[in-house]
Amino acid sequence: MSKQQLRQRSQQINQLSGKRFLITQPIIRNFTGSIVVALELAAYLQSQGAEVTVYTAFYDQPVKTAFENVNIKVTSSKEEPNFALQDFDYIWVHSQILPYSIVRRLNELSKSSTRFIFLHMSPHHDLAPDEFPWIYQLEDKLTNLRLVISEETASAQNQYLNFSPTLFFRNPAPVEFCEIERVPSKTLKKVLVVTNHPPVELDETIAILREQHPEIMIETFGETFDWQKVITASELKKYDAIITIGKTVQYGLVAGIPVFVYDKFGGFGYLNKGNYEVAKRQNFSGRGGNKLTAREIVNRLIDEYVPARQFALDHRPDFIDTYSIDNVVPQIIQSVPERCRIDFSSEYIKALLAAQRIAHEFFQALGMSRNFYERANSDIDALQADISALQANVAEHQQVIKALERDIDSLHHQLRKEAESSRDLDQALQTIRSKYLYRIARKLKLLP
Repeated sequence: MSKQQLRQRSQQINQLSGKRFLITQPIIRNFTGSIVVALELAAYLQSQGAEVTVYTAFYDQPVKTAFENVNIKVTSSKEEPNFALQDFDYIWVHSQILPYSIVRRLNELSKSSTRFIFLHMSPHHDLAPDEFPWIYQLEDKLTNLRLVISEETASAQNQYLNFSPTLFFRNPAPVEFCEIERVPSKTLKKVLVVTNHPPVELDETIAILREQHPEIMIETFGETFDWQKVITASELKKYDAIITIGKTVQYGLVAGIPVFVYDKFGGFGYLNKGNYEVAKRQNFSGRGGNKLTAREIVNRLIDEYVPARQFALDHRPDFIDTYSIDNVVPQIIQSVPERCRIDFSSEYIKALLAAQRIAHEFFQALGMSRNFYERANSDIDALQADISALQANVAEHQQVIKALERDIDSLHHQLRKEAESSRDLDQALQTIRSKYLYRIARKLKLLP
């Protein structure tokens, strides 16, 4: 990096120091896309000297610990925070969730210098409706800058929004992933599968590798595999290749680790010069790629590893420049334009408050339902364990009973044999007693 580039980066980073950020996130509970973005963004901004507050409608474990571990201040709607517009230089919004106190003060917009940034992370209205503008004209009236995660998302969102200033926020990776020094092995030895919802062919891939390729260690990470945390650079650097989609792709790219893009939507296999741009436009989701069989995945994973490794290493500097949070966020903040806004009318604010209450209650109910679902599943698992233990005890007792029944049958058989022997003795005795000599001996009292 040249001296001029270093000066520019220093200026960009210095502009974050002392700035006040509010990041809004509808629900903070599981390690999923926008929640991890909120966590990493808050941690990065705070590391650069910014004051950061995260606001949410629902806040609970297991992610709660991750925010606490990096000392991020999180305020939930239950606390009813009394925020004012002038408390923040930037309000970064996910899913159009805003604190009630901010909404009530939108009649003061013309006097406020607070800049609003709205981030959209999904192109699918049916899968993530909250990622779309569900409050009429809110974003068009309020935002200074709109962010989208990919060209696919931009295309899907454009039909709902009129406001034009838009930049890409391509799931940037924390700095520690860019600082990984280990180079992947020249031959494939260790693979990590990162997925929350693995398709059948990926499960079969894991089974084939473990059974037929013991020389390749394969490990798994994600909700399905009961690994409930954010993957770290210290963990990722141990692997030679990653099978994944979405946000983990950027982790691998900036770390110089070959990435095999595949999950529930299908995928592209290893990223290379021929598929990288297409995959990037789809946010490395696997959409636009192909469905593969488990055998095809295994063969390509092994056979195409060497050129994929070279591609990852050759382009790592470019990937760091594109995806390092240390490059992306300062540039975005520097690009947020000023905007002349008019105050919101009292009627619109009332309607907006009503919509926000409905949304808050929905996300709170969603969080509580997930808690109930997991507790129910945990109780079911415990009951199933008890049933299994009881069934094992029953099976053990049945074996004991069968052994006792065999012993009883043996005793019956022995008793029958002894009874038969006794009858034979009685008959022999009767025969003896009927003999002439026996009767004489009895007469002479020589026998009893």
